[in-house]
Amino acid sequence: MTAEKNKVEFQIINQRLVVSTEKHPFMQGAVRSLLLEATELHIARGYRADDGKLVKSSRISGAGRVSRGDSIGRAGWKGSTKDISFSIRAHSSDVFLAPHSSAENTDLVIVIGFIDKDPEISFKDSHYFAEVYVPPAIYQELVADYDAGLVSRISLFANTNMWIHEFDEHTPPSGWITWYLGPERNGRSSETAHGTLSSLSWSGADGESAIAKAADSPLDEVTPEVVIPDPMIEAEGRKLVELKQLNRVLRYGLGAIALLLLVLVFRV
Repeated sequence: MTAEKNKVEFQIINQRLVVSTEKHPFMQGAVRSLLLEATELHIARGYRADDGKLVKSSRISGAGRVSRGDSIGRAGWKGSTKDISFSIRAHSSDVFLAPHSSAENTDLVIVIGFIDKDPEISFKDSHYFAEVYVPPAIYQELVADYDAGLVSRISLFANTNMWIHEFDEHTPPSGWITWYLGPERNGRSSETAHGTLSSLSWSGADGESAIAKAADSPLDEVTPEVVIPDPMIEAEGRKLVELKQLNRVLRYGLGAIALLLLVLVFRV
């Protein structure tokens, strides 16, 4: 920290983030993905103006959590957490999405940031947030399942431009790491991270998230196949074994005869 309160001194050196108060540098481009899960879901419906037209709008929000042993923090500030506010909605014509999604809006986009407490605008507590934007067709399918009572958990894998400590570059999925938001240029707040999803799934109250299950248990349980013996197949198998044994005996016998003939030839 500098003498100015809540300001972070940092530099970008060789694509590494070096913060004055941190012993180890940070890097981007982690091999592993960030896994988030959201529960306590609720939907908000309404209308918004889009190019002068009034269109229907909705979003599904919930209590998000960084899964496995991972957490999120802010480079240059102390502390980390697993809790993150979560929302998901369909792509819109918002300008800020343009650099992070394709022209056809086919990407699954995620934005992760930090909001400091500000009672004047109703933010009584500081918190992290994750906003997910998906193609309308996917969102409509999600809403339909939600309205049918089939969605109580949303899970996703995200590849973002968040920072990790350099020594965590090769940390395996079984280990845990902290994902960091980098400081903004002025050093007084944290920048917003962006990325895309490599996987998105949802499940109901009676079903466990497929992503979470895969992350917690890398080896799936396989139900053993029950094989009922067939007498005909067993008999054919026994005959095949007997023929192989007979063939082996004949080969050994012919080999012995050939060796005996060679001995007799040399003696003569």
